[in-house]
Amino acid sequence: MRKCSVSGCNSQNRNIKVTLFSVTNANKSSWESAIHSSINNQVKDIKYVCSEHFLPEDINTTYPIPSDVIEEFGQKKVFSLKKGAIPSLFNQILSRSDSTQYEPKTHSARRELFTAEVITENILILYLY
Repeated sequence: MRKCSVSGCNSQNRNIKVTLFSVTNANKSSWESAIHSSINNQVKDIKYVCSEHFLPEDINTTYPIPSDVIEEFGQKKVFSLKKGAIPSLFNQILSRSDSTQYEPKTHSARRELFTAEVITENILILYLY
């Protein structure tokens, strides 16, 4: 089971919806540095960091379909991080009992890619008629 790699993070136990962001080779050193220096985290392999550790302005909300067809297929939110976003909220979330800013959902990138492909194919079919 995937969970936030930040020591002491209990976002999964608080019945709130969070997005888990994968640590990539490009951001690994800066994320580890921020996490270790901010909360004196013991050194461990950091694989995922939940959305609770990012500022709201660090998170992009995009739609995988054009806005003119959203009404036809429904609104689908995909949460991603802005380029260069570094986790910066640590001690604040440990004392917080609920999240009121936003509630991103965990999602499967594979499922969303498939959904986007199906929607794209349907749009192309609609345009052909």
